[in-house]
Amino acid sequence: MKNSTLLKMPAKRGKNYKPTIFVCVAIVVAILFIAPPDWQAMSDASKASQFTPTTQVENLANGIDLTKRGKDILYATSPQIKNKDSFNASCGSNGDRKTFILGCYYEKNGDEYIDIFNSGATASSISSSVFNYDYSKKVTMAHEMLHAAYSRLGNGEKLEVNDLLDTVYNSNKELRDEIGLYSPSQKYDELYARAGTEVRSLPVRLEEHYAKYFYNRVAVVGMYEKNKS
Repeated sequence: MKNSTLLKMPAKRGKNYKPTIFVCVAIVVAILFIAPPDWQAMSDASKASQFTPTTQVENLANGIDLTKRGKDILYATSPQIKNKDSFNASCGSNGDRKTFILGCYYEKNGDEYIDIFNSGATASSISSSVFNYDYSKKVTMAHEMLHAAYSRLGNGEKLEVNDLLDTVYNSNKELRDEIGLYSPSQKYDELYARAGTEVRSLPVRLEEHYAKYFYNRVAVVGMYEKNKS
């Protein structure tokens, strides 16, 4: 009788196993359909986990108070602080690179990079009491990270963000003058990075958008304003 009972048990379990598999597969498919994985975010997190920042890079990144998403994007671009010759070699004038005074974001051989000029490393005619080099590098790092973030926006989100940026652009003459130095194809990309780091008051929806990357975006703007004054 014991052998008979043991033989029946697998048959009973097997009978219920197929419906269980079907239910599990149905749940997984439903989850993927309702909330598909963010493959880009997963890729950024993976690359960021493999990047070891220098102490200087880490201090600058911590100083702009990035969210996990913001820091993942930043570290996925292997940010480096470079001295003059090395910086000029990677951030020289090139139409397909996005430059911002002391930094650049660019792609090379399928990988992304952010380079920051090591401003203040040598003597300068600009007095350190007037110009804060630490602030300069932090704002530049935030600006270049936003270039990388903009490149990750989907078409629908990019259209929505561009509409909001138009509002900022139309109400800010200084920003219009700055953007006028760039080609029309670079307008929104550059506007996105500048609005996020230079403009204190933004439309609520745009502020909510930048909150994905910064815990305190206005603090970055404050650094920009202090060096500008």
